[in-house]
Amino acid sequence: MAINIPPPKADQGVPFLVIGNVRSQTLNFAGCRHVSEQYYKALDAIRRPQKGDILYTLVGSYGIPVMITDERQFCVQRHIGILRPSPSINARFLSRALESKWVFDQATACATGIAQKTVPLAGLRQILIPLPPLSEQHRIVAKVDELMALCDRLEPLKVSGKHDGLGSQRHPITISITA
Repeated sequence: MAINIPPPKADQGVPFLVIGNVRSQTLNFAGCRHVSEQYYKALDAIRRPQKGDILYTLVGSYGIPVMITDERQFCVQRHIGILRPSPSINARFLSRALESKWVFDQATACATGIAQKTVPLAGLRQILIPLPPLSEQHRIVAKVDELMALCDRLEPLKVSGKHDGLGSQRHPITISITA
């Protein structure tokens, strides 16, 4: 089935996600479009996302990875790449690597266009990601998850301005500017 032709819309059926549905680095099915079950089943298996795949936005808001963590059936517009890691790659490691500035800078370097940048699939295939042994990938993911959880716990303190995250009370500093 040709992937450059927009799919026929359906009032119900299988969710069809566009970049706006993944922009927040999560799958947002609220208000999404739908395609018929028949259309979905006619797609090549590689065009049907599955658990463990990583979606990667390629056009406009490019460079956004979203890991698929459940078995829900859906399909995506052609502006979203579907990455299916091999067994030698921890999908969570790959997703974290794709979030990095280093990978985003590579995507930016190969992006084409002016008004709406596009990362071509050929450019996506050329992005380099250091790949440690699988056991090290697992350790890296565990450490990053631990540090991100710490950041999540500290964020409300930073926003409220009440503590510096280390237990110290913070006091507002007032700066006067005179003309």
